[in-house]
Amino acid sequence: MGISPEVFDCQFDVPALSRRKRQIARAMGYRKEVPDLVAGAIDTVCAALEGSCRPRGGFRVCSDIACDPDGFRCEDRYFATGTVIAEYLARSERIVLATATVGAGYAELKEAYASDDDLLMGYVLDAAGSEFAELLADQVHHQVAAFGRDRQLGCSNRYSPGYCGWATAEQKHLFALLPPGFCGITLSASALMTPIKSVSCVIGLGREVVKAGYRCDICTLENCCKRP
Repeated sequence: MGISPEVFDCQFDVPALSRRKRQIARAMGYRKEVPDLVAGAIDTVCAALEGSCRPRGGFRVCSDIACDPDGFRCEDRYFATGTVIAEYLARSERIVLATATVGAGYAELKEAYASDDDLLMGYVLDAAGSEFAELLADQVHHQVAAFGRDRQLGCSNRYSPGYCGWATAEQKHLFALLPPGFCGITLSASALMTPIKSVSCVIGLGREVVKAGYRCDICTLENCCKRP
C-alpha cells in the first residue's frame, strides 16, 4: 500500500523460519553435523520467533539521482559506497532505499531468555533473528523487483551499509531520506538500528540494470548470509 507516490509499505507472508535451520546452524559455526541439543534449540527458537515477530518493511523510490565510479547522489545526499557497489549501481535510473525489520518481538524473546540465563537459546536467537531479518529483506526485494518490472526496469541486488567497504555511518544518509520512524525503525547516534534485527539497503532500478551474483571472493565476512 502506497504512503505517497514514491514511498511504499510492504505486505508480508511471514516466512517459515524452520525451513532455514541449516543456514541458522551454519551461522552458529556448525558446517556439518549439528548436535541434537542445538537442533532442538533451533526448532524451539524458530517457532517462538515466528509466533512473536511483527514484521514490517517498505521502500522509497528516488528518481533524482546521479551515479559515479565511487557511489551515487540521491537528492541532496551523496553515498560513498566504494567502487564495488558503485559498479553494480552504475546504470541505475532510480535508486530504491529499503528497510525490513522483525519488529519488537525479537527483543522481548531476548529478554526472556536472558532472564532465564539460557545462553544457548540466546545464542540461537541471535542467529535466527538475523536469518529472519534477511528473509524479510528478501520479500521487500521481490516487491521492489515487481515494481521495476511493471515499469520495464531491471533490478539489481541489494547492498547495505557496512558491506563491501561501505561505511556503516552512511545509514544516516539513508534514513534521512526516509519518513521519520519509517517501518518503526529508528537510528542511534552511532548508526545502529532499533529494533536490532533490521536491514537497510539500496537497490538500483534501470533499463540496463542486471541482477549479478554477489562477489563473495572479495568479501571478508566469513559468515555472511549470501555465501554459498
